Amino acid sequence: MATFAIYKFLLKNNLGNLFTPNDSSLKTAQAKLREAMKQPFNLRKIMQNGSSEPYSMSILRNDNDIVIMRLSNPKWKQLVDVNQEDYGLTTFPTCHVIIDNRDGVGQIVIEQCSESFGKHTDKVRDLLELWLQAALEDYKLDIEIRAKMRVGEFWDIVNENIRLNDPVKSVKFMFPNPKEVTPVASPSQELTEGLIQLEKMGKAMNALSGVLTYVADKDSSLNLDQTQEDMANMVMLCCENGYDLQVNFRKYGLFRYGDEGRLIQEMPPLTLEHYVKGESEIGEDGAQEFALIHWLDDLIQFTNKYGHDKVTKRRRKRKSTH
Repeated sequence: MATFAIYKFLLKNNLGNLFTPNDSSLKTAQAKLREAMKQPFNLRKIMQNGSSEPYSMSILRNDNDIVIMRLSNPKWKQLVDVNQEDYGLTTFPTCHVIIDNRDGVGQIVIEQCSESFGKHTDKVRDLLELWLQAALEDYKLDIEIRAKMRVGEFWDIVNENIRLNDPVKSVKFMFPNPKEVTPVASPSQELTEGLIQLEKMGKAMNALSGVLTYVADKDSSLNLDQTQEDMANMVMLCCENGYDLQVNFRKYGLFRYGDEGRLIQEMPPLTLEHYVKGESEIGEDGAQEFALIHWLDDLIQFTNKYGHDKVTKRRRKRKSTH
């Protein structure tokens, strides 16, 4: 089975301090991304001999806001011919990329292919960012592509350090304003509204970015509790959207959550090939459907609910004052 690393993309305008609440660019941002992806992919790789070769890209299928592309990684191979003479040639091994730009989704999956980029899917992510950032510039938009992470693994690491009596000195969350990026996966509407208020305060102070930091007293430890709903939701928000999340322990030091919890998922054989060729299957209700669409829909549910089955202390809902 092919294995794919899962990423989340966030669109925002690139107007800097010119942003106003009346700006409507984010409402059409995903539609503009659809147009931007029609721009040619003109990135090149510097080879060992100093020459450059193109990272060639081809679109295999593009409809219903799902783009299937194949991206090459030029590599130099040293070979020996039948006369035992050395010679070299450039090969272009490929990997597949799926950009799911359906409304409210904003997800990218990148194949881990040993012949092209291997498990270094962040290199592919970086190339996609360069391409799309340039393509979106005319629309006054910017894009960030961030690896999605496992919520459960974050808590495994934190809880293990706490079990070893390593006090938590500080926790730092770094995030954008939910009103200035799209699409954002949030486990809680109340949490989203709270972040918006924090960012409004930051804007009033002309702050460049939003950082929420909690610091313990000198000789004590923060209560980093997985069963506390607000804390669990904040961690989940960071993991599902690829935001920076840091925990500073007294003994262990700085733990920046990232590679330890990358989300990957296997795809059944021929799923991608059948979709590209337009070969559908018969579903349980007898209708024609594509296995890839089901795989992507299941992927959204898998990444959005990962860790949601943890038991949390539920707070009483506040009564409406209206």
